[in-house]
Amino acid sequence: MSYKLGDGEDDVKDRFAGVGFQFYTDEEIERLSVREIVDPVAFDHLNNPTKNGLHDKALGVSPFDHKSVCPTCGLTMVHCPGHVGHIQLCAPIYNPFLMKDVYKLLKAKCFGCDRMRIHPNKINTYVVCLKLLKAGDMVVS
Repeated sequence: MSYKLGDGEDDVKDRFAGVGFQFYTDEEIERLSVREIVDPVAFDHLNNPTKNGLHDKALGVSPFDHKSVCPTCGLTMVHCPGHVGHIQLCAPIYNPFLMKDVYKLLKAKCFGCDRMRIHPNKINTYVVCLKLLKAGDMVVS
């Protein structure tokens, strides 16, 4: 079955109600991960990727190694999608993608009483909106 844009009801845009994005949890990342990265050295003295390093062969075939097969999925460089690794950090860090939102929240907080600096009439509206967002009944555009 093929689709052409402009066929009315068969348009791709008519098939989607919305798109959402969210961050993986720590547990989800570890489940998806094929290797924990623990070696700070990416390449050895012969310029080969080190095991458990940033360029470990288990993470996918190198684009410079056209004839190799990925040890994780068994596919060649053309078909291997690449695989996720993870690094255990010794301390929690802030997600850099959220810093603008954290800054806005901190600006809206009163440092004297720790309450949000929002007019009391608007608080209930924000609470309802947040509950709808969490339930998936509201989409932010």
